[in-house]
Amino acid sequence: MPSADVAEFVRSHPLFSLAERPGRQLRVCTGEACWDAGSDTVCDVPTEHVGAAGKAVAGVMWLRSPCLGACERAPAALAFQAGDPAVRELLAPATGASAVLSARRPLVRGSDVDSR
Repeated sequence: MPSADVAEFVRSHPLFSLAERPGRQLRVCTGEACWDAGSDTVCDVPTEHVGAAGKAVAGVMWLRSPCLGACERAPAALAFQAGDPAVRELLAPATGASAVLSARRPLVRGSDVDSR
């Protein structure tokens, strides 16, 4: 695949980036099922406690995300911590408070949370 095609894909897909991002990220799903289940209110809490979406504050960035694939447990959020290995934590259903806590604390491998 030509590198120009790869770069275009990365630029057009919200889960990828050509710009450097901090090692800790929080993605709040704003897909249709999550939006209907209240992800807009989940987004309010990171905005208040972490800062504006897409802006790194103290090594953490949160972003609105397309579908994270947990529609049946909406709303969903995904915390990501870069490293070797990278660690992630899926919160579903997520609350604003659980999302902010997950974004700020060290993640442990295999720590997906099903908060049903």
